[in-house]
Formats: sequence, structure tokens, C-alpha cells
Amino acid sequence: MITQKIGLIATHIIFNNRYTLTYKVKTSRVINELELNHVPFCGNDIKGKELILLPTLITKDNLEVSFTCSNVSPTFYQGILNGSLHNIDELKVEIDNIYLIDEIVGYILL
Repeated sequence: MITQKIGLIATHIIFNNRYTLTYKVKTSRVINELELNHVPFCGNDIKGKELILLPTLITKDNLEVSFTCSNVSPTFYQGILNGSLHNIDELKVEIDNIYLIDEIVGYILL
């Protein structure tokens, strides 16, 4: 049996509460909905992020991956992305600590 690593690409970011970011995702290639019943895992780039993957199950009804922020609150990142924070040099550093839209936030194995 050949195992394939399928990327989970962020399509939308949800700022749930003070500590959690949830990414709506799509798969990096078209797969049969019946194959969607997998636990996501992170790639090696997670060590450069300030995110901790929360346990979840990717199914046809749940195409979301959630992370807890290990440093600052999601409202800070929300301020960065919606443009309400201005002229702070730290923004350039902090934005690299989360995944953005169209980035791979995790993987599943088929």
C-alpha cells in the first residue's frame, strides 16, 4: 500500500477566542470524500511558528484545522490581518508566526 501525504491549504482564518485560530482548509488535490477521515499533522515548518496543533479529525463535514497560539493572542494576529494595527515594526516578525491564506497548515496521509 502506497501512502500519500496530502496538504491542507488554508482558505479562511477564524479567530475563535483569546487563544485559538481555526483554518478552514481544502486538500491540495481532489480526493474522494469517503477517504476523508484522518487526523492532521504538521510539517517541519511548524517549529518556526508560534502555534500548537489541536487534536481534530478531518472529514467531509469538518474541513478545519485548529491551533492554540503559544505566545500572543489571536486578536493580535487578527489586528495584523485586518489592518487595524499600524506602524509597528514587530508586525513583520509576528505575521511569520502564523499560517496565512493559501499556505499549507497541515497534512493528512491517504
